[in-house]
Amino acid sequence: MEQPPEISLSKRVGLWVAAWLLAAIAMAIPVPAALFFFWMFPGGLFRVISPADWDPGEEIGLTLLVGAWILYLLLTIVGLSQNRRARYFFVYAVLCALLVLNVIGCHMAISDGWKT
Repeated sequence: MEQPPEISLSKRVGLWVAAWLLAAIAMAIPVPAALFFFWMFPGGLFRVISPADWDPGEEIGLTLLVGAWILYLLLTIVGLSQNRRARYFFVYAVLCALLVLNVIGCHMAISDGWKT
């Protein structure tokens, strides 16, 4: 049975929410209290590419966090607006890859005490 070329909005939203929930659970596995600092979640992206002793400073760190949240917001808008299956799953794959990197970075930051 062939898949239709379009994907319903409810499936798109459901998959998007599932990806975020799985990322939140994966981030909270070592330290559940980390969920209280959800607003710092995108900092994990920067931890993956920066040395453990890097201190961006308060202003730059806040700018990076806001920029990363904007990236996730734009990705969400673009992803959920795609009703064509192939386009949606491409954007969804980008989201999942970023979330995986983000969770890895959060685990690295938690383990070495890195502050954003």
